[in-house]
Amino acid sequence: MLETKWLFLAGVVLAGPVAAAPPDAGVPAQPKPKPEVPVGPMKTAEDKAIYVLGFSMGRNVEPLNLSKSEQQIFMLGVSDVLAGKKPEVPPPDYGPRIRPLFEARQPLAVAARAKRDQPVLDHAAKEKGAQVTPSGIVYVPITEGTGAQPKPTDVVKVQYKGMLTDTTEFDSSYRRGQPAEFPLGGGAVIGCWSEGVPKMKVGGKAKLYCPASTAYKERGNPQGGIPGGAVLVFEIELLETKPAPPPAPAPTPTPVPGK
Repeated sequence: MLETKWLFLAGVVLAGPVAAAPPDAGVPAQPKPKPEVPVGPMKTAEDKAIYVLGFSMGRNVEPLNLSKSEQQIFMLGVSDVLAGKKPEVPPPDYGPRIRPLFEARQPLAVAARAKRDQPVLDHAAKEKGAQVTPSGIVYVPITEGTGAQPKPTDVVKVQYKGMLTDTTEFDSSYRRGQPAEFPLGGGAVIGCWSEGVPKMKVGGKAKLYCPASTAYKERGNPQGGIPGGAVLVFEIELLETKPAPPPAPAPTPTPVPGK
């Protein structure tokens, strides 16, 4: 039963920024909600939240690389729960098989994802001004900057958004309402950024197409909504670059009496 609960909880964890409390600990003003624009059968904000819940569950089981018939079985399990029916197979007997099933099938899902994403890399490599690095990163300038060019050890201030190849957005400084700062070295960012951002100049904007080998590899980043083997696409505006601060001095050892 624990395995079944683990699967459900992993599926409904949605990546997204958490609003911080204001510095004075007051109650932030609530913006007037915008009117909901209908999207297909989804008319209200609640409809859209329920859709995202279902989408997140689907993203969670994506590593199983389900066939059409297996998708029908999965949906049967969901519909039986929603209908209040008794399960057709005992969860205590088969729940423990969920994790081994994921572990056995993940390599197949990673290979399938890589095959689906490869045409995006191939197309990007043909865009105007595109540069392809030895590691397979595709750098496409949008606006050439005129300022300083970052060193691989610098800290950069950027506005950016990150997407999967189907344009699903998984991260965005624009949504958070403020630029982000990252050191390019020391493993603080994925290899694609460490290699790609130093090609930019302050004031410039570019796209980075990142093969999985330069991003989250086969493991992906489930909490961030990134499947294993996924090619990532970033739009980046470089606002500032500066040297990384010097490392903090090592603490002075406390003298030991008698030595």
